[in-house]
Amino acid sequence: FIFDLLSFIFYLLSFIFYLLSFIFYLLSFIFYLLSFIFYLLSFYL
Repeated sequence: FIFDLLSFIFYLLSFIFYLLSFIFYLLSFIFYLLSFIFYLLSFYL
């Protein structure tokens, strides 16, 4: 029983870490896009 609980907790933790890494990846991608847009804007302005 305890081992099942432990494995479940580990599974949950790994899932949370996976979600966090995905969010960070998305954020970095958005920042990259924003910097690219500003870079383009600086040419036109």
